[in-house]
Amino acid sequence: MRTPVRTLLLLAAVAAAVPAGAEEIAGLTVHGFISQGYIRTTENELYFGHTTDGNFEFNEAALSFSTQPIPRLRIGMQLFAQDLGSLGNHRVIVDWAVGDFRLNDAFGVRGGKLKLPLGLYGTLRDADLSRPEILQPEAIYSDNLKDLVRAFNGASVYGTFDLGGAGYLDYEAFGGAVSTDDTAVGKRIANIPVAQFAAALTASGLRQARASSDPIDATMNYMYGGALEYRPPVQGLRLRFSGWTHDSELTSRATITGYLGPLPATFLLDSQFVVKHEPWVIASAEYQRGGLRISAERSWETLSVQPTTSGLPTGTVVAPVAETKPGGWYVQVAQRLGERVQLSTYYSQYYGNRDVEDRSGPTAYMSWDKDFAFSGRLDLANHFLFKAEFHRVDGGTRASVIDNPQGVAQKWNIFAAKGTVHF
Repeated sequence: MRTPVRTLLLLAAVAAAVPAGAEEIAGLTVHGFISQGYIRTTENELYFGHTTDGNFEFNEAALSFSTQPIPRLRIGMQLFAQDLGSLGNHRVIVDWAVGDFRLNDAFGVRGGKLKLPLGLYGTLRDADLSRPEILQPEAIYSDNLKDLVRAFNGASVYGTFDLGGAGYLDYEAFGGAVSTDDTAVGKRIANIPVAQFAAALTASGLRQARASSDPIDATMNYMYGGALEYRPPVQGLRLRFSGWTHDSELTSRATITGYLGPLPATFLLDSQFVVKHEPWVIASAEYQRGGLRISAERSWETLSVQPTTSGLPTGTVVAPVAETKPGGWYVQVAQRLGERVQLSTYYSQYYGNRDVEDRSGPTAYMSWDKDFAFSGRLDLANHFLFKAEFHRVDGGTRASVIDNPQGVAQKWNIFAAKGTVHF
């Protein structure tokens, strides 16, 4: 039995003996959770691997601390670790660390490692307790991009304006940089030309080709964005508009080995990628009444990637800038049935390039992801909850040919379950 499972069982026993809510330790407010999950897919492997056989390497844990040393100033941080197949491997990271000074309702400033406030639930991506679903809608909250849009190092200003009888307007403006060295999306971008060039070398006569990549070296030159949220005088309704832009550079080295005739051959490929989002914006709406919550969001992106690769027998290859305009939307309905049960369903639709009109080709489905999901959450005790979830997916954007060299099926299923202990 893996260590996270043993820990989960231990904490489940402890949870029954302690009161609900956060713990107070020497003036610190302490929260924490640990979860153990299982995920299985049909036909296609997800990006962290081995999901068609079922995968228990699907767990995470967090411990947060906060305090208020003087009026208007709050300091806090959260430690986070996860094991997601080949990713994470229980490495502890600082998920967020913030100093937050609120001068008045209209103005506050915070700095440190901050959660990126994109969409309705961008700041809650690692807060499993805050939602009924396990996997958030792919159109807005793609797990492939989670470690890119989780948090940033920088500062933000924020506040709330009272509009009198017209409601309230919240604002936030932020800037800084994201540490992208060890992100899954960075690794996937770097692996694209490796697979392509390995195939090209094989076609040119390289036998028994094997490829491996060094760690990604990434630099975000700049990043900034903002959010506006309007709460009209309709109880439970909020309307939000958020977005960001960034300019990043990724470099990596790949080694491809094999045989040319009877002789061994080695090729060292150095790749550089200039990646820009200019911009990525999200329009959002949420309505809550009693135990009912209805959410809808729509995203527009403009993404450009320019790769440069050196080390090939033919010399350096500078590819033209590839610009795409991804976009997507989802609608979700969640309903609480008493204090212990919550049900949720959503439909999410995402296109890798929303401007493409002809989607009739035999591989056109590789450019979209259409997902119908149904989730159930059961709060078994004050400190323990269980979730189960089913997805029917049409499309291949989250199941790439890198992870599925045998080919990607168009229609496939995802089943996930997760138990979480929290305090």
